[in-house]
Amino acid sequence: MLEFKNITIEDKALLKPYLKNAGQYACEFTFGNNVLWDVDGLLQYAVADELLIYRMRYDAQTVYCIPDFHGKICRTLELIQADAQICDKPYCITCLNSVMAEQIKQIYPDRFTFAFDDAHSDYIYSVDKLAALSGKKLHKKKNHWNYFKKNYEYVYESMNAGNAKECRNMKEKWFKERFLSMESDGVSKEERQSLLWENRTIDTALDNFEAFEFTGGVIRVDKEILAFTLGEPVNDETFVVHFEKAFASVNGLYTTINQQFVEHELLGKYRYVNREEDMGLPGLRKAKLSYYPEFLYEKWVAVPVGTELR
Repeated sequence: MLEFKNITIEDKALLKPYLKNAGQYACEFTFGNNVLWDVDGLLQYAVADELLIYRMRYDAQTVYCIPDFHGKICRTLELIQADAQICDKPYCITCLNSVMAEQIKQIYPDRFTFAFDDAHSDYIYSVDKLAALSGKKLHKKKNHWNYFKKNYEYVYESMNAGNAKECRNMKEKWFKERFLSMESDGVSKEERQSLLWENRTIDTALDNFEAFEFTGGVIRVDKEILAFTLGEPVNDETFVVHFEKAFASVNGLYTTINQQFVEHELLGKYRYVNREEDMGLPGLRKAKLSYYPEFLYEKWVAVPVGTELR
């Protein structure tokens, strides 16, 4: 029987070893992502038989996630199915990569149906290419960067607990501008709510920058922070960027914080940058595609045959 508990920042030392897996690229399996985006307080975890299993219990269904089977596919599914029976609700298993989904199919060919979760595929980029902005495809991005360098005297700094507090002030200005813009443009209530959640998670990330062991960077112009970014590795070759904020009115600023952070903090240390998913939002998808990812990291959902989820 699985014993689940709510996840907190104090669980970092326990959970991080289970999350570090060379074959796992999903942003959901970084510790910071787990804590920061648990906005409804539903994320729980259990450790059993050297396996880490996540669970979210909703009114109509139970959702499970597994970062790694560790070769114990049958045992993992036994544990999940037993817990699902206790919860007495329909269930599914999300954030499965294609290898994990295929492994389940091979062992249980008739037990689950599988759906591709397009809105939550992660965009994976080359560190070398983002640092250099070289090649025809990234020519427009390099032009934006060159414009910024030509027109602004800027300084790049690694993020620390001190300037993280300054980033909070910058973020408040950014948030107010963005929220007012969304209201005036008639953006949906759901998207505005998503921005409110993001605002809260950024505060938590900046207030606990050292505790999370994040890596970040800032851009200053005339001593004022105008952009920042931060994240953490998901495996030894891939770094996940959780947040990147800049004033869109400053031409080239977003491109500059992206390029400078990769050059100063990631180049020579990692092969890939995971810039997370687009959540099915057309504007976000267009922005992420404009940097030409090396590949999209697909995620799948397994649903027991005959189960209807709401």
